[in-house]
Amino acid sequence: MTEKEILIVEDERLVAEDLKDALEEMGYEVIGIIDEGEKAIEKAAEKDPDLVLMDIVLKGDMDGIEAADEIKSELNIPVIYLTAYADDKRLERARMTEPYGYIVKPYRKRELHCNIEMAFYKHEMERKLKESEEKYRAIFENSGTAMAILEKDKVAEMVNEEMEKLTGYSKEKLEGKKIWTDFVSDEDLEKMEEYHYRRREDPDSIPGQYSFTFINRFGDVKDILIQVGMIPGTDKSIVSLIDVTEERKRFESMREGQEAFRKLFERSFDAVVILGSDGKVKEADENFCELLGYSDSEILEKDLEKFITDADGTKMFETLDEMFEGELKEESLSVECTTKEGGKIELVGRLSAIIGVDDEPLYVIWNIDM
Repeated sequence: MTEKEILIVEDERLVAEDLKDALEEMGYEVIGIIDEGEKAIEKAAEKDPDLVLMDIVLKGDMDGIEAADEIKSELNIPVIYLTAYADDKRLERARMTEPYGYIVKPYRKRELHCNIEMAFYKHEMERKLKESEEKYRAIFENSGTAMAILEKDKVAEMVNEEMEKLTGYSKEKLEGKKIWTDFVSDEDLEKMEEYHYRRREDPDSIPGQYSFTFINRFGDVKDILIQVGMIPGTDKSIVSLIDVTEERKRFESMREGQEAFRKLFERSFDAVVILGSDGKVKEADENFCELLGYSDSEILEKDLEKFITDADGTKMFETLDEMFEGELKEESLSVECTTKEGGKIELVGRLSAIIGVDDEPLYVIWNIDM
């Protein structure tokens, strides 16, 4: 195992040499002895030791506390104070620099060794924690969905870039300032607040996924699917928001279309068939069933090629392909079909593409003259 490197910052030379001998007996490598704060910072930046043992009273204008603060904050090197001074004022100043130990001279070797090993352990755990936080921060930032961590008081502690886009606010305006209820519609607010507090008392008593109406900074209304979970050991929750506005519109369009198809079936004097992009019959009215002599259950989800003769089937499928690719809206066709009894019948009608909200064809309606 590589020896741990330690920098000694001590203005009394005899004390420093004695300390060096003690550290080397313990198996550490001393990479230098410095007696001034400014020089200690320079040496630490140059050599990057694993730990700095720092006296508080040093030569020069900078004391050990100032030097330790800069070494820890700028270089992320752990510092242990080893000093003859333990008055309250110095202790308070030293505490603010978050040292890894504070040993009062004269030190005992066992105490020194234990403090150094604990400092190494603590620093390593902090490094692993930081790596873990950076890893999950990267996942959080690059999830592809709007995400936020929420406090018990409803304030957004952390948000990602997708949340900025969804809300219309920057992170600076959101984190630590905005509460999530600012973006919830009035009709959903009571339910959402109830879920927020109940989740912190009994997470299993409420759903982890549900929908609500979201209103962003500009007044845009969105249909949102939210996934919520509690962060273990805290009162914080992590939420993921998915904008399903367009999907909801498509669903409504399809539902409205299905209602229109139903009315068309009920009122039409023609034979009517609804065809999918796979060339199968999705709906067929009684007139079409009677023309071919089949029941509706024998026709639904069947390929058109079951009914149309080979010669005309190619023409029909080519037309359907063009419609579902958006190249054709309407087309009149005459095709020969085979009835259930084996007879031949000529069907003359019009194919019409039904377009959804995203300008993509949903179905094709085949209206056949009776």
